[in-house]
Amino acid sequence: MRIIKFRGKSLNTKMWVYGDLNHRGKRTFIEYEVDCKTIGQFIGKTDKEGTEIYEHDIISVNGKYPKLVKYIDEYALLLPCQYQRLK
Repeated sequence: MRIIKFRGKSLNTKMWVYGDLNHRGKRTFIEYEVDCKTIGQFIGKTDKEGTEIYEHDIISVNGKYPKLVKYIDEYALLLPCQYQRLK
């Protein structure tokens, strides 16, 4: 069974929050109201240190070329990208 959860940056504290994604009108919440540009879904995988990987993370595969994580349906894709972090 796949774990479905999301993360996004709180509009109030600017810290990452994790949990279920909810919408109320035009507002988006994960426990707290979040910036909708920062929302990413957990892809069901962790890195070698056990840290969960979310959509829009930038990762390195075998120490080469940064990749952008995209989640489409039931597949996680790694796309070549320019290195940039969400703020």
